Amino acid sequence: MHRSIRVFGMLWLQGVQAQIEYKSDFIIGVFANVIGQSVGVAFIWILFQQIRDLQGWSRPEVMLIYGFAAIPYGIFELFFNGIWSLGGHVRLGSFDRFLIRPFGSLLWILGDQPQLHGIGNAAVGLVIVNIAMINLGITWNIWNAAILVVSTFTGVLIILAINTILASVNFWFVGIGNTVLFMGQRFRDFSLYPLTIFSAPIRWLLTWVFPFGFASFYPVAIVLQRKEYQAYLYCLPFVTASFLALALYVWNIGLKRYESTGS
Repeated sequence: MHRSIRVFGMLWLQGVQAQIEYKSDFIIGVFANVIGQSVGVAFIWILFQQIRDLQGWSRPEVMLIYGFAAIPYGIFELFFNGIWSLGGHVRLGSFDRFLIRPFGSLLWILGDQPQLHGIGNAAVGLVIVNIAMINLGITWNIWNAAILVVSTFTGVLIILAINTILASVNFWFVGIGNTVLFMGQRFRDFSLYPLTIFSAPIRWLLTWVFPFGFASFYPVAIVLQRKEYQAYLYCLPFVTASFLALALYVWNIGLKRYESTGS
């Protein structure tokens, strides 16, 4: 395990160094993500100019959910965005070279294309969280900081697991590319807002099928001391471990299904 982490770190640094060579691209990428997050914040701000609350959720509370969701996703982009390259590698046949390397093909895919613009998402998310906490009159203490750290860590793993499962569809359907991954991102968009505003089927999907809610809504509900959601805190380790195990299982099944191709 230690050697795998070391190899991944070296691979990640190599990818970062390659991106830094194009400084303008890096700056534009981070700036574009900041603008993108700002547009989302502006949408919430405009929405609350028309309404007093969103089914019992105030503007600072919705902003807190939005910020909690942005942090783990930015970190995922920064470290594990390579999973988005799987479709291209499978279609072109270049995935073969990962099969003959040590430590497993998933490690090499995950470290293939780190995205430094993830820094922008994570940084903006952290700023939004701090502003929302101030507006809500919530002080930082050990408990709240621990929830943010734990939910960020498990959120990254949940996002990684979901994306790995969705990307693995490429082993069965070579030409599908990132279509399924984009579909998964649309489900993540729902988790930027209180899950209670959606119908029961959507809430169930975002909790147990695409559990993005555990990276945003449920941790915030716990910070806000909404007692009806306290039980979900105990589900967090189970959900994270279960989806990681499922992701590895689907990946390994897909590898057995994989047949070298190319164009």
